Amino acid sequence: MSLIEQAKASVRIEQVVELLGGEVRSSLRNAFDRWIPTRCPVHHDRNASAAIHRRAGKLVCHACGFRGDVVDLAMVHLNTTDHVAAARWLLDRFSAAANQTPIKP
Repeated sequence: MSLIEQAKASVRIEQVVELLGGEVRSSLRNAFDRWIPTRCPVHHDRNASAAIHRRAGKLVCHACGFRGDVVDLAMVHLNTTDHVAAARWLLDRFSAAANQTPIKP
């Protein structure tokens, strides 16, 4: 499995959207098969002009026109056209968070 495929399989679109400043409503967080409104992290809007689809793993913004998956979103954030670098950034960022062991009270 390539780094790009690995990133797409292991990192959820809502994780990246929230990391980059978007907001996924908690009441809709469990919606798996429908579009969930969110603020677009690409152009940092104030209103929910974008939507994510968890099953498809896509973000679509109706204001700036962005359409893409986790790797595309990371590429915009990193200002690069290198898919592998974006996938590596995603895996580094999110595998570290996933590997942290919770502290017991």
